[in-house]
Amino acid sequence: MTIRSKLEQLKTRFLDIVALAKPSNSHALEIGESTLPFPAGVNGSSRSANSTASKKLVARASGVYLPTHPDQSMPAAQLGDIVTKGDRLGFIKMGPLLTPIVAQIDGSITNICCQSGQTVEYGTVLFEIEPKGPSL
Repeated sequence: MTIRSKLEQLKTRFLDIVALAKPSNSHALEIGESTLPFPAGVNGSSRSANSTASKKLVARASGVYLPTHPDQSMPAAQLGDIVTKGDRLGFIKMGPLLTPIVAQIDGSITNICCQSGQTVEYGTVLFEIEPKGPSL
């Protein structure tokens, strides 16, 4: 068995456990003194139901959500935009540091879940994207 196939098995088992353990309004799984955010797109239902539903893009850091780079006037992404994996959708500002929010899949933006200037925490849902084409 290859390392890749072992990792895929672990990923599948992990998502099954998370789907069973996740309450409907929780964003993280508490394990002892640690907290593990749920993977984007996990909402307590089976993976097959999630495969065609919108995928949730969550914050990977805490800070202030900015839809526009301070040097630009147009938002990086708007509702209905078609995005490609790697596209910048917005930014999270942490003091003087600006971290880009990057699309993880190809698709179209179906929901922008934050307002400009809103403080977000790690794991906060920022965008919902309807997948287009093959995705993992």
